[in-house]
Amino acid sequence: MNDHWYNRRPGRERVLLFLVVIAATLAGWYRLVWLPFAQERARMEKGLADTAHHRADRPTDDQPEAPWLHLASQWVPAGESAGLLARLTQTTGGLRLIGLAVQPPNRLLSCAKGLNHDDPGTLFRQELTLTWEGEYPALLTYMHRLEATPWPVQVDHLDYTVHPPTPATLLLKLHFFTLSRSPFVD
Repeated sequence: MNDHWYNRRPGRERVLLFLVVIAATLAGWYRLVWLPFAQERARMEKGLADTAHHRADRPTDDQPEAPWLHLASQWVPAGESAGLLARLTQTTGGLRLIGLAVQPPNRLLSCAKGLNHDDPGTLFRQELTLTWEGEYPALLTYMHRLEATPWPVQVDHLDYTVHPPTPATLLLKLHFFTLSRSPFVD
């Protein structure tokens, strides 16, 4: 029945009805879709402008420029890396180091000002592979000594192998974070 009603209208009225439907659809889209997006965009732009204004007013003398610098106490200082390596490779009774591989340091982060505000602060991840030979109690003592280092040393991989009658072998892949590009040339 609606089909007959529309067809009975003259051509000019049909075009006018079509335009009215299009205008109503566009008005609904504008009200229900466009305005909410425009309001949200304006709110976000205002928030960004407020944040930029707040950051511009913030004093930076006592605050680090990089938010990760507050973790610096957990990183090996540039002058202490060689001492840490000596501690990690120190042999004790019943334990013998049979392999050491030092991978090049990976640069992770950097910022404009370092901890002393003179040089750039750059954080490196240093990876080591240590192979030890010894009896289980000596290897266990070494693992406890590893936990007692002044800076966190993460164990990425541990492989304990026993082949009687030879002593057991412990393969450790470790990493730590340091502020030195060449950590073992202090």
